[in-house]
Amino acid sequence: MSKHGNILVYIVDDDKMYSEVLKHFIETSCKELEPHVEIFVVGETFLMSIDKKPDLVILDYSLNSKFDDAIDGLEVLKRIQDVSPNTRVVMLSVKAESYIAMQAIDNGAYDYVVKDESAFEKIKRFVEEVYEEKKSFFQRIASFFTSSRKSLEVLENR
Repeated sequence: MSKHGNILVYIVDDDKMYSEVLKHFIETSCKELEPHVEIFVVGETFLMSIDKKPDLVILDYSLNSKFDDAIDGLEVLKRIQDVSPNTRVVMLSVKAESYIAMQAIDNGAYDYVVKDESAFEKIKRFVEEVYEEKKSFFQRIASFFTSSRKSLEVLENR
């Protein structure tokens, strides 16, 4: 898991230009969240870095559109679910087809986003959601330890 206060976002898409623009958008529109964004153009390379426990993965459905021998986004999603089932994955595609969206959701994607004029804003909301969930998690842990420490102090003073 990335350090508290930051979130680690992986973009896995063989469209390098789209990925660079999306990365820039996330870094500038979510600047106060201090996101760390990394880009992978093939799923195989990304899977070698899954052990860094990204907070959010934005995964292109058609990963093998430029590299015929590369695995596709759906196969990458299945492998993510095998090794890191709690990783939030948003499937991204140019195809606005319900059967593809259902396939992605059925295989563990959190959501499906079509690469259209609203895609970046939708992804921004996912980044913000992940940040808020992570922040809340760390606040609960801090609260637990604070209350546990106070309980120990009370017991010690008896």
